[in-house]
Amino acid sequence: MSQAEQQYEVLTAVAASELASKYLSGHSYSAREFGDGNLNLVFRVTADSGRSLIIKQALPYLRAAGEAWPLTIERARIEVDALREMAALIPGSVPLIFGFDDFRAAMVMEDLSPGTTWRSELISGNATGTLPEDIAGFVAALIQRTASMLHDESTVTSWRERFPYSPLCSVTEQLVFSDPFTQAASNVVLPELAQQVAMMQQDPNVQAAAHSALETFRTSKECLLHGDLHTGSVMSTPWGTRLIDLEFSFYGPIGFDTGLLMANLALARISNGVRGDHAHAARIDSYAHRYWHRLQADLAPIRASHGADVHLALLSRLQGQAQEFMAVEMIRRVVSLARAQDIETLARGLAAEASAQALEGGLAILLASRETGLPEAWRLATTGGRVV
Repeated sequence: MSQAEQQYEVLTAVAASELASKYLSGHSYSAREFGDGNLNLVFRVTADSGRSLIIKQALPYLRAAGEAWPLTIERARIEVDALREMAALIPGSVPLIFGFDDFRAAMVMEDLSPGTTWRSELISGNATGTLPEDIAGFVAALIQRTASMLHDESTVTSWRERFPYSPLCSVTEQLVFSDPFTQAASNVVLPELAQQVAMMQQDPNVQAAAHSALETFRTSKECLLHGDLHTGSVMSTPWGTRLIDLEFSFYGPIGFDTGLLMANLALARISNGVRGDHAHAARIDSYAHRYWHRLQADLAPIRASHGADVHLALLSRLQGQAQEFMAVEMIRRVVSLARAQDIETLARGLAAEASAQALEGGLAILLASRETGLPEAWRLATTGGRVV
């Protein structure tokens, strides 16, 4: 146990206010815990001056599972390092960090309110402006500035050492790549899907494809990643688009961020189709295509700087990986812990229908050729291969 873990204590509203007072001028403070994620406590602390900031503390267990699932609090240090690195690589892409309490694994950061997550806007049926292009720009910039295919060995070695495969990567292994394909006790399967899930878990082709995706995740050290890039990790604010929740950041497979994001967009698209909002579903189709179009456009200069072969190899690897990661993420969001909120907000019957479609779509692209290409993978994911 580290010294920090020995002196760790879970923050109360009073303790969060005391910590915030070191960075926020005022005479009195009020703190409210509002985190709805799976890992952390999140307080908004407001001073009597009206100014506010965020205190985010890493809990020593998975919040969604309770204390029976312990987690290292060192992930808070990983997130702080990743936020600072991202701010240097892509200014304006993440909230500002004001300070870090190492012993309590608590970071003091910019309050992005009245910003909203992309997920909440998708669930509400609201249009979301240039968010697809903004996120594609961030992902492209990370690839251009950190990808192993584009930089010398010493630079790449430095990235790999600074952002290694972390304990949270093991959490991803279990929740995304392993548990959904076994009869894990932590799985949450709707009764309506029990037979479909059981068949999936017994299918040797599915097992082989899931294991292949896991090996790619474990062994491909190619690019600095957000590491958990879903629609709930993207915020639209009055100051522009921001990425949040970087505790899963590591140097890993180049297609991982894109795969997770596309999967969560697909879940939103399926949910809206099931509840009959076909106009919004079509809008989400356009978001996926706009994201991929902008990502390709921003990566096009690689052809001139590194040659056509490198450019084509990078795009091919990016698309193939994104497809397999998109597949396992869609499946885990309806089988494992941390189910898709887009689906969970539906009425029970509609949630079962959307879950079945998501599982069908995830399996369709998991078993499809890695040469499929992302536009076709999107069609398969959102239709299960059906003619619509």
